[in-house]
Amino acid sequence: MTFGKKLRSMREKAGLTQKELADAIGVGESTISFYESDKREPGKDVLLKLVNTLNVSLDYLYGRIDSPHLGDHGNAASTHEARPDVSVFASRLRAGLAAVSLTPEEASVECKVTLGYLQQLMTEPPSLPGISTLYKLAEMIGVTADYLAGYTDDPNGYSPHAPKPKDLLMILEREELLFNGVPLSDEDKQRIQGVMIGLFWEAKQMNKRKPSPAS
Repeated sequence: MTFGKKLRSMREKAGLTQKELADAIGVGESTISFYESDKREPGKDVLLKLVNTLNVSLDYLYGRIDSPHLGDHGNAASTHEARPDVSVFASRLRAGLAAVSLTPEEASVECKVTLGYLQQLMTEPPSLPGISTLYKLAEMIGVTADYLAGYTDDPNGYSPHAPKPKDLLMILEREELLFNGVPLSDEDKQRIQGVMIGLFWEAKQMNKRKPSPAS
């Protein structure tokens, strides 16, 4: 069963309509429809809201376990400051790669970054990597991005202090926007949303065909 089908099943078991679930987690009704039809995947923030609202395990939604019930790992509160020590990130990255038996060369290919940049992240990073790279690295070594970045000490935990990527389609749905000074109507937003979704998946396919970066 796909992520979308499991999400729909758990929503229906909770007795919620798509609109009710959308209102509960702060997204548009069409966004829930996209999730349930596997046309889009939610970001980390929305995922947390989904599992909390539906009382379901994230691992279940992604097919890692068979039970939908939440385990003991939740949203760990963080005592870290908003700017973590990058040396913590470097140390956790080295330990994580060793734990999953990945060499820097293999990791750089999988994350689509240069070997030199990855080695810098593992030793003396000038700052945390961008959110996209951070999430890729965290997924690769099996921890949350919040833990890898040093915002929480729980490898499966999340922190309210950690920066999170923003969902562009959610902004398009929920915010009053202008384009070149002209207000966008709901119809304008729907058309733009359709174009963006098409371009997104086209870009995904193009990225799969790109050669790995040279070291």
